[in-house]
Order: sequence, then structure tokens, then C-alpha cells
Amino acid sequence: MLPLNLRPFGIEGTIHDTTELNELNDFEFAPGHHVSIPGTDTIRRFVIDGKRYNVKEKLGKGTYGVTYKVEDSSGREYAVKITKKLRGRDKTHFLIECITQIFMELGSRDETDGPYVPVVYGVGMNPDTGHGYLCSELMRNTLDSFIDVNGPADNNIVIPDALTQVAKMLDFFYKKYRFNHRDLKADNVMYVKKGARRVFKLIDFGFSCLSIPRHGTYPLTIKGGSYFDSTRECFKDERDMSQLMYQILDYKAKMSPELFSRLSDMLVANVKRHKCRMADGCPLHKMERWKNTYNFLNRTNVRVPFGEPSRVTEQMKLFTEGKPLDRAVLKLVAKPCPPGTVRHPTTRRCVKEGGKAWLSFNPVAVANAPCKEGEERNPATGRCIKKCPEGTRRVEGTRRCVKKLKPISTEVV
Repeated sequence: MLPLNLRPFGIEGTIHDTTELNELNDFEFAPGHHVSIPGTDTIRRFVIDGKRYNVKEKLGKGTYGVTYKVEDSSGREYAVKITKKLRGRDKTHFLIECITQIFMELGSRDETDGPYVPVVYGVGMNPDTGHGYLCSELMRNTLDSFIDVNGPADNNIVIPDALTQVAKMLDFFYKKYRFNHRDLKADNVMYVKKGARRVFKLIDFGFSCLSIPRHGTYPLTIKGGSYFDSTRECFKDERDMSQLMYQILDYKAKMSPELFSRLSDMLVANVKRHKCRMADGCPLHKMERWKNTYNFLNRTNVRVPFGEPSRVTEQMKLFTEGKPLDRAVLKLVAKPCPPGTVRHPTTRRCVKEGGKAWLSFNPVAVANAPCKEGEERNPATGRCIKKCPEGTRRVEGTRRCVKKLKPISTEVV
């Protein structure tokens, strides 16, 4: 694929086998490729490279800007992402996002149902206002919107199909580019209709990372997103699908109990030597709800074996055939504890939340729990123990009580 001339897409620069990341960051949007937007709150039309587009509807809003469904003078429709005013670091990250989508489109163009991302028609930026644009193929709708407006009868068919297609795409990009999306959720998966079929595609690569293979040297690794630590692990083969499946669990009422149970049973995380169900929040490992799933899955000691794309494909096939989870999955699945109980990390038994067994492995709860009447807190351990009888005292650092010594009289007789 290299060398790749980016000028036809609206970027000044060519990526060669010898191009380094710092050189890529110095690329600029081609002069003359920019968007003019009227200074109003409601955008009805804008001009890109001298060509006028009429806005038909607002499709969505993201980190960098807003995506519109637009129409040119010939009646052809596009999706155009108009960014907020970008300066410095944000401008660089938008440029990297555009380059990422171009590589992914070109790399998957010859695949069945490819390309796996919307076709890029052009990118650019207005140097005076700082507004950037990305003009691409118009998708029909998001997976998120489809699930939201349909019931279990349709979603039980479409969700497994979408997960299977996304898993196939990710497996392809993993092998070709060591790619991770890192922000994969149902509204970043869109589809077009081909006859009666829905063909899904990936969008929004602002936080993604990929490695472009080069001849005779190490790959060129591109990391997007100003909100991601550059030292964070770029590639984890199960991270993207785990994020997507976990977010789809929010639509519990929109799918059958069987499909919800299947996805929940697949989302079993291995944290060091322990297993926990993400559907239950992995309470012992500080996995909070969706907003912090990124942090949880980005930990190097967290692995979700059945978030790996090929295994997702296998399990969705079994589900559509009406077959149970295979034996390999059943060995990994920890059955959920009843309400009001949690799983003990050592014994693996379900114990009452707030009970003695729970307190034994929850030091924060131990420190905060009030002592009962007739008890006092042992300063050495933080636990509540019985008070010493009157006339005795506790030996420091132990539970033993001994008689108090009478004070020695210093009175001179």
C-alpha cells in the first residue's frame, strides 16, 4: 500500500516506508480544501471546496463536531462531519483520524462487503476559522438506533448478525494493521442496506490505533485521541468486542432473556487469578458502569477471553442455531451471585454483602463499619472486638486483656 499519496483526499503529504510518526504529525490539509459555514446557530447549508451542499438533517454529535446528512446540487447524498474550531493538538488528532479512515478504507476495499468503513470523498480545513470537514459515504443508520426502536423479535436476529460482522471486520483489521478502535459502541457501528441484508461498517476513529506495515523496517504505529495516554497498551485483541457487547447489555429490555444471558456469560473477565462477570460490574475490581469500562479493559492484567473476535463469531453462530454455550465457555463462566450477595475472591462462594465473610476481604468496609455496643476498634487491625472487662487493659497489638497495674505511690513516708 505504501507509498500512499494523500493529496487526492485533501492532505498535503505522501506516506513512504521511511515516514516516521513525527513527520506524519507535520502533514497539513491541502490549501483550497476547506469548508465555509454561515455564522448562524442553525446550519442550513455550507460550501466545501466551492461546492454548495444543503443540509437535510443532523445525524449525530461527537467529540470533535457534528455529522450532517447533506445533498449536492445533483441530488446525491453524503455524510459530512463538520468539526468545532480546531487548534494545535486537536487539529493534529483530527488529521490523524482522517488518515486512519483512509488507510482502513483502502485496506478493506477488495474484501467481501468491503470497504469496512465509509468511503472517504475528501477532507480539509478552513485555515481562517479552524473548522474541518470529512465528507464520506452516507450510511443508513446506527446499530444503536436500530436496537432502540425495535423489539426482541428483530433484535434477536440483528444483534448477533451485527456482532458477527463486526467481529469479522476487527479480525481482518487486527491481522492487517494490529488495529484497535478503542471507542467501539453501538452508535459507532452503522449499516447500509444491500437488498434485504444489512451491511455494517465501523465509524469514528478519533481514539483508534493501528500499525501500518512497511518494507524492511518496523511498522508505523499511529495513535489517535488527545484523551488517551500515549503509553497505554495500543493493541488488545478482545478489548473492542468486549466494549461493544457490554454496552449492548444496556438494551436488556430490547432483547430476549436468552440473548442477554448469552452476552452476559461471554463477558467473564480474568483479573489476575480471579474471574468476574462484567454484567455484575466486577465489584471487587472497581469496574464502574460504562464510563469507566475503558479504564477496566485497558488494564494489562484484565483479559476477556470470549471478547476475542473469532470466539464471538463462534458463539453467535451457536446462538442463532439454538445451541448452548460450548464447554470451553462454560468452564470460564462464573454463575452470578443472588441479589445482595457478592463472590468471595478466595473461596469463590457467594457471601452476604456486609456479613462477616464479606468484611473479611473488604478492608474499606471494615474500617467504615460502626462497632456494636460492647465493642471497640482494635487500632492494630481496624476490626471491632469486645471491650476489655472493667479493671483490665488490652495488651497493645493483641486481643489479650490483662489486669491494670496499681500505680506506684511516690509519697514519702
